[in-house]
Amino acid sequence: MPTAWSPSQYERFRSERLEPVHDLVALVEPGVRRALDLGCGTGEPTELLLAHLGDAAEIDAVDSSPEMLARAAPRASARLRFRQGEIASLESFAGFDLVFSNAALHWVPDHRALFRRLLGTLAPGAQLALQMPNNQHHPAHVAASEVARQEPFAGWLGGFVQRSAVEPLERYAGWLWEARVARLRLLERVYCHTLARAADVVEWLKGSLLVPYLERLDAAQARAFLDAYAARLRKVIGEDAPYLYTFRRMFVWARAAG
Repeated sequence: MPTAWSPSQYERFRSERLEPVHDLVALVEPGVRRALDLGCGTGEPTELLLAHLGDAAEIDAVDSSPEMLARAAPRASARLRFRQGEIASLESFAGFDLVFSNAALHWVPDHRALFRRLLGTLAPGAQLALQMPNNQHHPAHVAASEVARQEPFAGWLGGFVQRSAVEPLERYAGWLWEARVARLRLLERVYCHTLARAADVVEWLKGSLLVPYLERLDAAQARAFLDAYAARLRKVIGEDAPYLYTFRRMFVWARAAG
């Protein structure tokens, strides 16, 4: 530490993280020739999507993390292309039959502006398939922000507290309705993950939620933050072994009018 996105840390819970990917891919309807994957990570979800779409499809995949893209690189082919980029900087989504994103958009600020661009430039008849973690109210997630607000961490972090950009599901429904999409489907699912012990939640979140905190700290500060977080976690979720880690996720699917 300081840290960056770690594919190895992220994939410690690979099978659990892939559960919502399979559910998201299943929402995508046939007929896609060209897709855009926003926040492709290690590329495994993108590869699963490509297999679902069939031999006639190709995918352009974007991620901001060089480390994740390095892990994704061996999956590249003539039909699957990876590149570095920021989702928030994309101005147009035209030219794609599908815009797909698994567990990435919650990092992008100002969803109203993002969805205006997305829905305003979506090609006629194109599909939108998104999955966003919506677990910020889980005690383990709340505990991270509580530790970040305590000293000395608040000073070390310059007052930074990670906040999810995810809006209530009904708000996305309203934006899709305003855009006059032809069809839409929105749902939330709570995934029930059995971890060996409650302390494994720290390891899970070191691969996601805690990254923005740890990358702002030097090695000694990061160790202190993790120790304080682990202690706080024991108080709020206990020390059960095994531990049931519930994780709420939001799914948004729509087809633009054609």
